[in-house]
Amino acid sequence: MNPDNDAAKSRLDGRWGLVMVIIIVAIVVVAFVISALTYSAGPEITATGKMYVSSSGEWNGTETAEYEVSLDFNDGEGMLTISLLNGNFDQVENKTLNVFSITKMGDDYNLETEAGLLQFVKYQIEDPDVFNGTAIEAYVALWSQNKKIGEINPNLFGMPESYFVAMALEER
Repeated sequence: MNPDNDAAKSRLDGRWGLVMVIIIVAIVVVAFVISALTYSAGPEITATGKMYVSSSGEWNGTETAEYEVSLDFNDGEGMLTISLLNGNFDQVENKTLNVFSITKMGDDYNLETEAGLLQFVKYQIEDPDVFNGTAIEAYVALWSQNKKIGEINPNLFGMPESYFVAMALEER
């Protein structure tokens, strides 16, 4: 046995092991980056629904404006569009929001818009005073004085935080 040959062979084996570890780490990092970039753009989604707004801070059928909402998202970009259906006032200033990404986390959807984050939670709506008394399972975001579901700050639409805002979307 030649100690010099054994030491040289050991160093060479160690270098090959290090090279293999670096290659594996590089593959994992590249796969993660590709996955993250693809996922952050979000899926292709088309959804429609309703939005209700009340300046009283709570659901109030006589003082609540009803809006139609549509969401179209494809290839990493989209638009959330809001239009007044009926009501005595129209407080929504921002009726179109560019959507930059949609991520699904369990039963929740997060929409990153130009105005900020919207978070919709899968929710069973059975309240006879909300959404025209129709029991539906939809993706809901609600902001009121006493209850919040998901994330939908009235400021996103150009209204004060004291307003009631509820939006429900059904995927098409």
